Amino acid sequence: MLTCDVAIIGAGPVGLAFASTLSDRGISSILLERAPEAALAAPAPDGREIALTHRAIAILRELGAWDLIPAEAISPIRAARVLDGTSPFALRFDPDAPAEDGPLGMLVGNSEIRRALYGAAMRRGGLRLLAGRTATCIVREAGGVVVHATGGETVGARLAVAADTRFSPMRAAQGISTLRDDYGTSMLVCRMPHERPHELGPRRREAGDEREQDDRGDPQRRRIRAPRDRRHPLRLRPHRQGLRPHVPQRPGPRRRRRPGLGARPRRLGGAGH
Repeated sequence: MLTCDVAIIGAGPVGLAFASTLSDRGISSILLERAPEAALAAPAPDGREIALTHRAIAILRELGAWDLIPAEAISPIRAARVLDGTSPFALRFDPDAPAEDGPLGMLVGNSEIRRALYGAAMRRGGLRLLAGRTATCIVREAGGVVVHATGGETVGARLAVAADTRFSPMRAAQGISTLRDDYGTSMLVCRMPHERPHELGPRRREAGDEREQDDRGDPQRRRIRAPRDRRHPLRLRPHRQGLRPHVPQRPGPRRRRRPGLGARPRRLGGAGH
């Protein structure tokens, strides 16, 4: 049985960053990850773009991962709008003049962040990666835990941390419940190169709504996000600036007509009253 101070289940961005932080503080860890190591070293683009705050960027710098992200993969966020459903109001972050601290944040592909964190973690000592292993259960014992994984691998540690996605099966197996809302929608994300600066940055279009959320970023790249109802097929309709996602609207409930002021009043009681 392998032993360490902390057993981390999941070698995603959270697991890798946590293992690197522990290593810098002299705490040993073992990462158990079901994906092969080749997928961690060179993750395929999954279409997700992560908006990083200045605090998140500072953490990546401290871990030595920020410098491993190519400059061309980073887009500044110079403005943003926060929408609330179909409300006509929006919370705007659109400074008239460039702030002294620079842009609001940075937009970086999820695969680039994962690749950089893997590279930074593998440079450190005090941590070990067990790729291609899926944790099956956690057994509590006196003074710690034992994590069982596929292939007969066991890891003994003082603490086990479940970093296996937000739907963590290991967390649920330990009886740790969470509250989760499923909005029943999914997102279409794509990049569209163009020759002229669009001055609007990434856009977000609400289904059936003409409002757009934009944040002025890299003038040579454009991302369009469109929520998609899983119960309806997604179509792309022609537009003068390219293909635009289009979601057919469901017909709403029929409203009953109510009598107006000129409607004939109802007779109350019998005919003799």
